[in-house]
Amino acid sequence: MLPVFLFIYGQLERMPACRQSYMSATKEKNMTPEDVVSKLENEGVEFTHDPFQAIYIFPMGDMVSGCFNYGMRSEDHRIIESLYDDGTDRYQPGFWEKVFEDTEAVMVIPENRQITYPDWLKPTASQQALISELGYEYVPF
Repeated sequence: MLPVFLFIYGQLERMPACRQSYMSATKEKNMTPEDVVSKLENEGVEFTHDPFQAIYIFPMGDMVSGCFNYGMRSEDHRIIESLYDDGTDRYQPGFWEKVFEDTEAVMVIPENRQITYPDWLKPTASQQALISELGYEYVPF
């Protein structure tokens, strides 16, 4: 683990700003979706007002940017794992379900023109308005 940490730590200076900020964000226990957004904003995570640039849509309509440059997305969905400072990562069973439970976010997959979230998650009116604007296909998670 230490060599990976040192490699990642050494790479932070060379990463785009939007990726660096995610690397330092942490998820605290019992955070509301509003707290998650606030924490990410305080960490400098890039948000967008353009749903076609978004990779996550939070319940209040806040959207995490995919950091698009020349039509290519430089930010990946798995970056959300940095919300967890307890060693939780995407390789553990149930990771994505935990992300949906903790954030109540809708995941946008712009390359496939799809939106995904678990059946139990009911998008808020704000999320639903953005989903409708996108016109993307819903794929159950």
